[in-house]
Amino acid sequence: RLQADARRLALLADADAEALALDVSTAYLDVARQADLADAFAEAVVVSEDRLRIAQAEVRIGTAAEIEAALALADFTADRAALLRQQVQLAGSRAALGGLLALPDPEAVVVTDSLSLDAPPDLARLVTEAAEGNRRVRSSQVAEEVAALGIDQVRSEYRPTVRATAG
Repeated sequence: RLQADARRLALLADADAEALALDVSTAYLDVARQADLADAFAEAVVVSEDRLRIAQAEVRIGTAAEIEAALALADFTADRAALLRQQVQLAGSRAALGGLLALPDPEAVVVTDSLSLDAPPDLARLVTEAAEGNRRVRSSQVAEEVAALGIDQVRSEYRPTVRATAG
């Protein structure tokens, strides 16, 4: 019974390791997404800054109204605020990933925008492997075995015993 219990706990530990790997993968992809968004917002800030300079130059030479420059300034400020918010979210995502990886410096994580992939997997084979290899399901099956062994152990206490003494 103890061996079955140990097997069940080993399966649970493996399932927790798989869950951690999933969490790390999810956090990595979130960092990559947040970094891409930060890059896009940085480009938007550059465009807004150029628009602001153009609007201010047009006001100086008299071909545009002051309102155009004010609107360009408002857009520039809004884009900078969005970039700062995105940078804060990126830092939070990096910190979460760094925490999962137990890194002392979350900024040490370098994300890439491309991953090499093999040929597409066979869906039927994956479903079969998932059904057979799910450690949580296997752990539950072993837990049932442990419970059955426990029931057998308790039942054996009520079976008749024969004792013999010599002498």
